[in-house]
Amino acid sequence: MRLTQLAFLRRTAVATVLAVAGLAAGSARAGFTYAYQFGTSGSGNGQFREPADLATDTAGNIYVSDSQNSRVEEFTNAGIFIRAFGSRGSGTGQFVGATQGVAVDSTGNVFISDVSGGRIQEFSNTGTFIRTFGSQGSGTGQFNGPAGMAIDAAGNVFVVDNGNDRVEVFTNTGTFVRSFGLPGSGNGRLIYPTNLAIDAAGNVFVTDTGNSRVEEFTAAGTFIRAFGSAGSGDGQFGLGGAGSPFGVSIDAVGNVYVGDTRNFRVQEFTNTGTFIQAFGSVGTGDGQFGNGQFGGPSGVVVDASGKVFVSDYNNNRIEAFISPSVVPEPGSLCLFATGVAFALGARSWRRRRESRGRQDHGPRG
Repeated sequence: MRLTQLAFLRRTAVATVLAVAGLAAGSARAGFTYAYQFGTSGSGNGQFREPADLATDTAGNIYVSDSQNSRVEEFTNAGIFIRAFGSRGSGTGQFVGATQGVAVDSTGNVFISDVSGGRIQEFSNTGTFIRTFGSQGSGTGQFNGPAGMAIDAAGNVFVVDNGNDRVEVFTNTGTFVRSFGLPGSGNGRLIYPTNLAIDAAGNVFVTDTGNSRVEEFTAAGTFIRAFGSAGSGDGQFGLGGAGSPFGVSIDAVGNVYVGDTRNFRVQEFTNTGTFIQAFGSVGTGDGQFGNGQFGGPSGVVVDASGKVFVSDYNNNRIEAFISPSVVPEPGSLCLFATGVAFALGARSWRRRRESRGRQDHGPRG
């Protein structure tokens, strides 16, 4: 927010009242607007077959988990194709079935979850295979459907273990550190978690899909709070098909963006769980998310460029939205960068509770 804009708000009584009324965690936002899109259905460069999670690196490049093509594609922030890596198979650098989670560390290395292979694979930022870790199972360091991932400031890799209803933490070389979460609906318990994000304080926000909520933990796994419930109102997450929520990301101000798959929208919350706004609707037009068995927007990522990118599963595309500037609290001298939320209309990997196995379509939620 420029100081001239802030001065204008101070001169305008109505605008000032609105800014104060909408204030949460020191900031308020106006709505998001559609900007552009890229990608089509297919298996060629820059095309997608059910795009899943995505991540951004320090240069602002976007990495898309192209799930049913068993690969990751890298694009510039403007959506220009750079490269793709990965293929279907059981060897190193290959994926047994669908890819799902993707995360990029501070050095540019890319971590990808091989859902059916029960493992995480690491590549350089040019797609050269580095290592793999994890195996199928429910023991320490094992997975029953590894899903979303995030990397903390120390380089530790947090992985959602979807089928085992927990989060596992590893060093950046794949050594197991700890796990947290147990099956259930109480505080700190999880049913079909699908993704997570880590804020600047190191707290971990997990999409507890089976319980239609987001849970926040400390880095050590101590429960802090939960927010959300089943429904279609503000701050609620839709049921049916894949269920919601799925993807989650956090902007520079600390606001939390959640992919509400079955309500075909992205919702924004403060870091304490207060609803701010929602955007998106069902359809094939600009700024909409396609309908289908597995729902609409899923994964969400935020960078500092001031844009919102939505990966629309059913329409096999990435949509870009513009996020307006944050309005500083009246009297504050703080200036906040504009945020960018990247929302994935990803494949939503709904699985029946009776079946704990994993197929090529990823984890259930």
